[in-house]
Amino acid sequence: MSQHNKGERCTKLTSCMCSRCCLCRPCIFERRSRTMYDGLRGRLAAKKWKSGKRQGEIRREKIDIPYTLEQFRGWLTVVLEDTPACEYCREPIDILTISPDHQIPVSRGGSLERDNLRGACVKCNTRKGKLTGKEFMFLRKCVDTMPEAARSDIWKRLGGGIKFMGGKKPVAVAETVKSRNVLAIPAPKSDELF
Repeated sequence: MSQHNKGERCTKLTSCMCSRCCLCRPCIFERRSRTMYDGLRGRLAAKKWKSGKRQGEIRREKIDIPYTLEQFRGWLTVVLEDTPACEYCREPIDILTISPDHQIPVSRGGSLERDNLRGACVKCNTRKGKLTGKEFMFLRKCVDTMPEAARSDIWKRLGGGIKFMGGKKPVAVAETVKSRNVLAIPAPKSDELF
C-alpha cells in the first residue's frame, strides 16, 4: 500500500488496495517517475555480445547516472510545476506525457547531469533523436515553411522510424499552399542556431 494515504484506500477500486492499481496523482507520479528512471538506467547498463566469437564479452561499459531517483523526482516536480509545456513545441505536458530529453545528446558528448535534461513531449523527443535542442528548433522552423502535405510526411518519417521510409506517397493537399524553397535557406553556422 502507498505511504501517502496513511493506511486509507487511495483508489476507488474495491477489489484492490495496492499502489500499483491506484489512480491518484501521487501514486501515478511515483510509478511513472520510477519507470522513466529505470528505463534510463537500462539504456545505460553494460552491453554484452550475444553471439559470435566475442559472446559474453562486454561491448559497452556501464554508465552510472549521476543522480538518484529522488533527485530525478525533484527535477520532474519542478518542471511540471514551473513550465508544464514541451520545451520544443510548447504543447502542455504532464506526468503521463513528459519524456525527459537531453538538450545535448549523450551520444554527442552531452552530460547525464540534470541540468542537461529538458521536459519534452514524446513526439518531439522521438523526432529530435540525436540532434541538439538548437538544431531541432532550426529543423522545426524549416519544416514549418513547407506545405502541409510535406510537413506531415516529414514529421511522420521522423516520428515513425523505418516503417514510414518509403511506401505510399503523401496525399496532396486540396488547396494550393505557397511555400518558400527550403533548399534556398542557407545552412546556419553552429553559433547562429537559436
